Amino acid sequence: MTRARIVSRFVRALFASAWQSVITWVVVLTAIGAVIALVASQFATIDALRTRNFQLGQNTSEAAARYDRLFDEYSKLYDESEQQGVKPSTTNPDDVPTKATSGPTGATGAAGQDGSDGDDGTPGADGRDGRDGKDGAQGAPGATGATGAAGETGAAGTAGADGATGAQGPQGPTGAAGANGTDGKDGRGVASIDCIATDSGTAFRFTYTDGTTADVPGGCTPAPTDTPTG
Repeated sequence: MTRARIVSRFVRALFASAWQSVITWVVVLTAIGAVIALVASQFATIDALRTRNFQLGQNTSEAAARYDRLFDEYSKLYDESEQQGVKPSTTNPDDVPTKATSGPTGATGAAGQDGSDGDDGTPGADGRDGRDGKDGAQGAPGATGATGAAGETGAAGTAGADGATGAQGPQGPTGAAGANGTDGKDGRGVASIDCIATDSGTAFRFTYTDGTTADVPGGCTPAPTDTPTG
């Protein structure tokens, strides 16, 4: 027996067993449904009979009340007729039972036809909000949006504190020689120093080469001046 035939027989046996299980479950579920429908029908019939008996009880009570009311009116009219000297030909109220008697319960009648559907009731209040669901999986990144317009320039910030002085850098290369400067003014030297007499005493008179003089007080002996002879 080849492997293909073995596999084919196994598959056929498997499907046959599966179909038998399906048919068995269908039969079981059908039987359960029939039993449930029968029980529901019996409950509906019992409920209908209870409703009918309740209605018959109400009708009996209403009939008894009407009988009592009519009997009271009949008794009143009978008494008024006798007071006026008229002999009624009807039955004396004393010979009539004052209360209605209930007869034996009759056989249950056939179930009546289903009534028409009632009006729709008012809508119920909204139910409570359900719990939040779990977060979904993260979606794929969206496309890059267009570049927005540049914002306005912000106000200048306050100046920061001065940083610490950095280390001195290496000496730079020697620069090129500068141009010659202009000639300076002629200097002046001391041409002579003389001792002169002033109102406050003696002083040294410095005579410079530019012709200016400067007196510096100090002790000295003035040179004698020549006196002309006649």
